[in-house]
Amino acid sequence: MELSNENIDRLIVRYLSGNLELQDKRVLETWISNNQDNYDYFLKMKNLWEVTHPAFDVRSISTTKALSRIKLKMGLREKRVIRIYRYWSRVAAVLIIPILFALIYMVADRFVEQDYSKISYQKISAPYGTRIQMNLPDGSIVWLNSGGELKYPTKFKAGERSVYLNGEAFFEVRSDKKNPFIVYTEDMEVKATGTAFNVEGYSNDTINAVTMVNGVVEVELDRSKERLNLKPGQRINYNTKRQNYRVEEVDTYKWCAWKDGKLIFRDEPLDDVFRKIGQVYNADIVVMDKDLAKHMYRATFQGETLDEILRLMKLTVPMKYIEKTSEKAMPNGVYSKRYIEVVRL
Repeated sequence: MELSNENIDRLIVRYLSGNLELQDKRVLETWISNNQDNYDYFLKMKNLWEVTHPAFDVRSISTTKALSRIKLKMGLREKRVIRIYRYWSRVAAVLIIPILFALIYMVADRFVEQDYSKISYQKISAPYGTRIQMNLPDGSIVWLNSGGELKYPTKFKAGERSVYLNGEAFFEVRSDKKNPFIVYTEDMEVKATGTAFNVEGYSNDTINAVTMVNGVVEVELDRSKERLNLKPGQRINYNTKRQNYRVEEVDTYKWCAWKDGKLIFRDEPLDDVFRKIGQVYNADIVVMDKDLAKHMYRATFQGETLDEILRLMKLTVPMKYIEKTSEKAMPNGVYSKRYIEVVRL
């Protein structure tokens, strides 16, 4: 099969709908693993598809309007949109329903009745090196950082608005005191009614944190069941391994600047700096020298690749880095982590 844009779109749709034959599945997996752009495009299509499948009248669907909204959502170039249009115009309307519903649901709620006995969830993932902005069903806004996943219901039930985070996200929560907004991570529970705050909760990291920008949130530390209230300008840093925490006054923008594409470090030990950089760029960066790990570092990065950041750091830090394992595409399209050792010069 010639891998034109139209053929790739066809393979992705068949894969997501569960109708792709084994031979074609292997072709798609090879295409995904060829480079990062292919993988990112597949995830973009997958994220749209996964905003799930509530049922409503198929006859009410306009494929022309659906394609127009998909074009706006995906930000595709006109040439590519024409190819996609030709393909979608030949696809059964039932395949358009899930994507169209995702777009419509973000704007209006009137298509779904309040049946809380059947709650369906959707999960959004941010590929490494990217960030995603989305609207939740209640009108709250979320920015999801690189490598993160957010799971939430297609409709919040009465009395509680719960989401589940593995990664880092910034939340602007719509005010609703009767229905508190709760963020669950593996080790924390963050409750708010209407506020703005940042949550760090990667399941593979020993540090969970909440940075308060506006309003007030209540943080419950999962293992100790201790509850704390955070005010604007405060940050709680919870070490899940040692089971201790500290609350401090901080420059909140430093911890939230990632949503604007910036990495800001101000007098932080290299160990923490490389941990944060590794989360964003899918890498394990280990400082081999204990004294070097405590070296305090200041910098702001915006738009650089991981290799560019490492080269810039070498100019001001007495270090060199050795790449032990490079990034490789796996058969399932996921990229393996890079493993880098940092040593003192």
